Amino acid sequence: MFQLRTFVAVSLIRTGAAMSAPIAVVPSEWKDAVQPQIAFSLNGDAHIVFGRGNAIYHTVSDRERGFRTPTKIGELGKLALGMHRGPRVVCTARGIVITAISHQTGTLHQWTSTDNGERWSAPQALNSVPNSARDGLHAMAGDGLNFIAIGWLDLRFGGMELWSRTSQDAGRTWNAETRVYASPDKHICECCHPSI
Repeated sequence: MFQLRTFVAVSLIRTGAAMSAPIAVVPSEWKDAVQPQIAFSLNGDAHIVFGRGNAIYHTVSDRERGFRTPTKIGELGKLALGMHRGPRVVCTARGIVITAISHQTGTLHQWTSTDNGERWSAPQALNSVPNSARDGLHAMAGDGLNFIAIGWLDLRFGGMELWSRTSQDAGRTWNAETRVYASPDKHICECCHPSI
């Protein structure tokens, strides 16, 4: 299983410094921390999100202080983890956006922070049809400023389809859900992770 570590080389590549040994991101006893995702803010801070049990955690590192102790930002019934499932993170000009899916409710949730991860909003549902995102596979990307795109596998019409939403204001509001692709065979691959 992937150990949740990051390499100092990630930030040092930008400065041209020599590579060094990996550093731990989570306490050594957290052997069940899985599915890390990383995003960089415009000022170079590294934001990492991961799952542990049914909880979503976030940590951030700048070049001077290293990684903070991970903070739990939320918990979902049967958090989708493993096999490319897990929380996602993007950095925007206004803050941080994290998403995750509950297998229990089939809901794609979003949390936002405007203070570098000190406080988090209450979760907001991004799919309007209950239980439609229950497969748990999704992807998210942003331009580092205000645009975010998210895509997920969706079962609202019975067969697996690819659906998406976009935000022009760093996740404050979202455009309507859009079906990106529905196969003539009535479903797309149920276990293929979307990418954006």
